[in-house]
Amino acid sequence: MKLLAAALGLIILVSFGCNRNNSIESNDSQVEEAYQLIDDGQYTQAIDLFRSLMQTDDTPTIRIGLASAYAARAGILVQNYWDLILPLIKKPTDSGNNEQKAKIEKLKVDWKLIILKLPQEAQDTLNANEDNVFKAYENIENIKARFEKIPLLTNLEQVADIATARAIIIDVSSPGAHLYRALLSLILIRFEVNSSINHFNLSMESLKSLVNNCSQELNFWVTHLGSISSLISDLIIDLKIAYPTKSSEIEPFEREFKKQSEISANLNTLFKAHLCQE
Repeated sequence: MKLLAAALGLIILVSFGCNRNNSIESNDSQVEEAYQLIDDGQYTQAIDLFRSLMQTDDTPTIRIGLASAYAARAGILVQNYWDLILPLIKKPTDSGNNEQKAKIEKLKVDWKLIILKLPQEAQDTLNANEDNVFKAYENIENIKARFEKIPLLTNLEQVADIATARAIIIDVSSPGAHLYRALLSLILIRFEVNSSINHFNLSMESLKSLVNNCSQELNFWVTHLGSISSLISDLIIDLKIAYPTKSSEIEPFEREFKKQSEISANLNTLFKAHLCQE
């Protein structure tokens, strides 16, 4: 019953706010049965039961339970990460290391080789914006290092389950629900960042060997940049609601993100115009 107790504690936290001293009476045997299914590792059966319950009793408690079942099926025990969220959004005191600097320097060399293959007008435009390319890559590397304590999803089935869990509680308005959604956003951000870096590195290799000036990997990279920006935007909104007295800790992250988001948006337009033409 260990996980069942933790899951019911999650209902208290998310349905009624962040005060851990709140209590709730759970007399619903079917809800307990659904959580017991989670406890037993029968996640799909738990999902089916919660969805059945939601058809007649669409309450925050049921929605949190359903989201918990999806998160558990993805291998995420969300209660293990509550206290990580605010520390993770703080800007690290060490803004870089030798390994990351080496990656940036290599990128600069590769980028110059790629640019040389393009028409002169495209070369001029991309050369004028190369600082944003390097900054975007550095930003993604920094986010990766910052969120490394968040579990990394390894397959698309897990991603789909976390995305579904996040969507299920989108209309649950309590601060605790927003905290839960912020954590789910962080998990998806870590996946998107890791995928973004992989696709960008692959695009650098593929573009060097292409006769034309398009790379599907680069299209993927741009797509991930957009997903990261959208997820971080939602993360900030949820954190402000979950922690209304912590604005001094959230606002620096928000200012930092807005600058990164502008760079990503500009690169999206730039790359599609000059590197991803069909």
